[in-house]
Amino acid sequence: MRHINYLKIVQKSFHLAWKNKYLWWFGLFLILGRSATIFFNYSKNDGSGSRQALDFVYAHMPLVLLSVIMLLIVYAVLVILSVLGRGALIKAFGENIKGRKMNFNSAIHQGKRYFWRLFLIGLVVSVAEAVILFVFLTPITFFFYIKSYIAGVFVAALAVIILVPLLFLVAFLRIYGYLYAVLADLPFRESLENAYSLFKDNIGTSAVALLVFVAISLVLAILVGIIILPLIAIFLLLSGIFYFFLNTIGLTIVSVFGAIIVGVILFSTLSVFEVFKQAFWVLIFEEIAKSEIKQKIMEGELVKNINTAPSPAKIIN
Repeated sequence: MRHINYLKIVQKSFHLAWKNKYLWWFGLFLILGRSATIFFNYSKNDGSGSRQALDFVYAHMPLVLLSVIMLLIVYAVLVILSVLGRGALIKAFGENIKGRKMNFNSAIHQGKRYFWRLFLIGLVVSVAEAVILFVFLTPITFFFYIKSYIAGVFVAALAVIILVPLLFLVAFLRIYGYLYAVLADLPFRESLENAYSLFKDNIGTSAVALLVFVAISLVLAILVGIIILPLIAIFLLLSGIFYFFLNTIGLTIVSVFGAIIVGVILFSTLSVFEVFKQAFWVLIFEEIAKSEIKQKIMEGELVKNINTAPSPAKIIN
């Protein structure tokens, strides 16, 4: 396993995220796109009140169709912004490593350039995740449905053993695939092929990097909770006071104002964290590249003579 100073990478990632504040907009794009996807998936799977919902649809069909079309348009716009933001962030940090600066306009231009590659990588990997989960969860659901609990538990345990490594692989196909598509300027297929090759040769390094990232995420989540929860408690108290004096109007005013304040803090924090996240993985990618260069030199090989698609070592040269 490669020796990497993860603490230094975390510090540098936070520094880059804080220094390049214009990138926070792209972090916001990513958060909005992810939030829209979660909402869309939840809406599809939510079957509560289905009878009442059908009655409403039949009674207000034109309004429902218009609402669905508008929601789909908003969802598509947020997904597009998310993909553009990802490409812009990766390219901006790649250029930063090389000592070159970018601004919002040049970054968004790069996001447009890599849009379809990133979109296809995200789509294919997401479909692969869905297929894997379907294949493994279907028999488990079936056994529990027919009340064959012993078989269900056995299959569930077996599924976990197989499922975790598969999802681990798929996650890094997405991470490294994005980086190859932008930093190495590779097409869709070559990006995924090289992502798999890089992951296969650096499983231990990837696992440790993921653990470090998860640990940082948990710490930040706790800090955000420490800030957000007291605010929510304060606004709940104020809501009660205003309701006592102004009834529903007071409750509505405080609730809306509180929701806006909490939402702004939450989305701002998540946006900065998303920028940190992209910086972290770009720097991990760079460290792996440095290690590969050293390994090639020790083995007496020249990176320029490699006949395969660009490796990380070639990217940072």
